[in-house]
Amino acid sequence: MPNLESAFYRVVDSLDDETASFESVPDLLRTVCSLYDLKSAAYFGVNLSGEGSEEPLLAVTYSSEWVAHYKIQSFVDIDPVISKGFSSLLPIVWSAYDARTTRLKRFFGEAAEFGIGKRGLTIPIRGRNGDRALFTITSDQNLVDWSGSQKRFERDFQMLAFHLHQRILKARGVERPAPKLAPRELECLKW
Repeated sequence: MPNLESAFYRVVDSLDDETASFESVPDLLRTVCSLYDLKSAAYFGVNLSGEGSEEPLLAVTYSSEWVAHYKIQSFVDIDPVISKGFSSLLPIVWSAYDARTTRLKRFFGEAAEFGIGKRGLTIPIRGRNGDRALFTITSDQNLVDWSGSQKRFERDFQMLAFHLHQRILKARGVERPAPKLAPRELECLKW
């Protein structure tokens, strides 16, 4: 098992790079996979400008063959991570959905065949202006090891997902000023 504290701070330092562009996100995701001994990682964002008219944004370490297969098979229509992720506040553990129907068994089975990973965790991200994103990590750990790692991963990746989302917004030129607090709100925070 990698040193998770060291991995966490190395990723945070990478996210603080002011010169980074969106094109560097897949490289960052590969670094995350390497540091945490993961199979794959993905970021999927929608409504990033807050206007709702733009295309979704995808950065993955998945193979291009899997991405093409996913689109051709219209897996977006049955993918529980997508359908539940944008309405959930809590992390989504893939094992809660992998055996519910024959189509889902096929979907998760094909994902594993394409090298996505047997176990997965998706962190929903909600922004201030209606922006939404999903950050997913996968692993090929056995069930016992995964159940031990999962809680540590949830802790780290809830924070890392938020920072990654903020970096992507900044790289895309979406600057949002911090909300201003009323004097009474500031007083409450002070106390």
